Amino acid sequence: MGFKKFIYGLLGTFLLWNTAKTDIRGFVHDSYDEVSGKNCPVKIYRKPKGSKDTLFTTTDENGRYLEFESNFILPASPGDTLFVHAYKDTLGKTYTSDLMFLAGTNYNLEITLNDPDKLSKAFTVSLGAPFSQGWIQDTSGLPNPINGIYWLAKNPEQKCTTQVDTGYVWPLNHYWRSCFNFEEQDSVARHDDSVYISLEKTVSDTTWRTLIPFTIDTTWLDAMKVADTMWFPLEKIINDQTQPSISDVTTWPDTNFTGPYPVSAYITDASGIDTTKTRLSWKLNNSDSTIVRADSIKSDTFYFTVLADSSASAGDSVNYKIKATDASNNSNKAYWPGPNPDN
Repeated sequence: MGFKKFIYGLLGTFLLWNTAKTDIRGFVHDSYDEVSGKNCPVKIYRKPKGSKDTLFTTTDENGRYLEFESNFILPASPGDTLFVHAYKDTLGKTYTSDLMFLAGTNYNLEITLNDPDKLSKAFTVSLGAPFSQGWIQDTSGLPNPINGIYWLAKNPEQKCTTQVDTGYVWPLNHYWRSCFNFEEQDSVARHDDSVYISLEKTVSDTTWRTLIPFTIDTTWLDAMKVADTMWFPLEKIINDQTQPSISDVTTWPDTNFTGPYPVSAYITDASGIDTTKTRLSWKLNNSDSTIVRADSIKSDTFYFTVLADSSASAGDSVNYKIKATDASNNSNKAYWPGPNPDN
């Protein structure tokens, strides 16, 4: 009895191993004009197209399709060249997308439905997709989503933006996916065209970024993969767009004192202050303006002198204003007493 049980156990183990199936999985994205990749017919075939050895399936409510290589009349072997053809008839035309892949790939490149009437065609660049595609490992520690900005080098003025999917978060690595569809801009993406993808997170005036240059590769028809593993971020960019703060400015009341008049101001900015471009200008009555730099600076307080080399007389009017410039690449400016330097 024990021997029979042993034989049955071996047989069951053999049958389970012998019937294991290698799946074919992929994803069909919506077109740029929002024709849905959900419930989309998909053909998986060998060439020639339309041969009897073709598998038919449909994407699910998430746009994903699933088939098995063993379902071919002659089961596919690892390394065999196969094809995916996704299509949807709607709006009086047929949206399509095609992909070539190798049997045994497990998870195909993601594709996007293509509008036949648009000159620029849907070409999907997968970056850090899960499973066999790799991942983007986010070490920024920031909760903000990663934005993907992408453009063709020949069309730098027309940048497209997408938000990177954060659906895959594993205990040790952050798995992010993103697909970039070049149908969203007007230039036609061709083989060997230069492309840039910038992965970015921006908090206040600081941007964390990974810039990825590459060239279009149409070997696999309407899709390609850039890399298996990407690290984010690779650089930190301070893009200060905030003007300096000017406060606690000395305000002189009407007085019989004829000068010179000391004026101090507390001036700060996160990027620091460009002291060579931070100045006070004063006018005596209707005279031309005299521009002066700070005599000294202590703990963010700037000390100026009005009428340092002359003096006022009874009835004279003295006016002064301050212009501060920060030390960022943007040279942001602030004015006291108002935003308009002509006031």
